[in-house]
Amino acid sequence: MTATGQKWSLVSIKFWEWMMPLYTFVMTYDGRSYVAQERRSNFTGFTTSWLRDIPVSTFPTLTTALRSELQKKMVFDDSKFTIIPNRKNVWFKQVEIAGQPFITHVVQTTD
Repeated sequence: MTATGQKWSLVSIKFWEWMMPLYTFVMTYDGRSYVAQERRSNFTGFTTSWLRDIPVSTFPTLTTALRSELQKKMVFDDSKFTIIPNRKNVWFKQVEIAGQPFITHVVQTTD
């Protein structure tokens, strides 16, 4: 329900999704890369959704336990996404997983 008590319809939800910015996530780990895109109001509040959607075959050395560790580090680690200097709407974050860097670049994309 909305703040005014109106029920959300599928049409209104799709409209609001369309109005949200599109983010492109470029992830690199263990010599492999993966690119994902999602429409969200912000990219930091929905980190677990795009991490959860990474196909297992993309990063085969990322076991279930390591995926869990990755999600925790991406969400709760003290390091934040850093704005890349001299670029507009581009962020970066790196965390260590099993001694290897997991690097994520986020770009607010225009479609």
